[in-house]
Amino acid sequence: MEKVKIKVCDEEIEVNKSYKILIRHKCLDCSTGQVEEVRRCPVVSCPLYSVRPFQTTEEKKAKVKDPIKQERARKMAEAKKAKALEEGKNA
Repeated sequence: MEKVKIKVCDEEIEVNKSYKILIRHKCLDCSTGQVEEVRRCPVVSCPLYSVRPFQTTEEKKAKVKDPIKQERARKMAEAKKAKALEEGKNA
């Protein structure tokens, strides 16, 4: 696979030329390396917004560009996880 050099957090690194990897590195670079910042990205005008990494399953299923709906989907996913953990403790 072809290698390309990209700049991430002011460092030039060499990575495999894969769109998924390149998008991940670009999003992390834009958010100063913070995964949570990528997940909650407010820049809906970015062409990578809908394909950004670290989205929850519900966000990926929705494929909605509306950040309010995505935040709602994220909160619902967290509530489902919390409920499942609570039921597991009570069992």
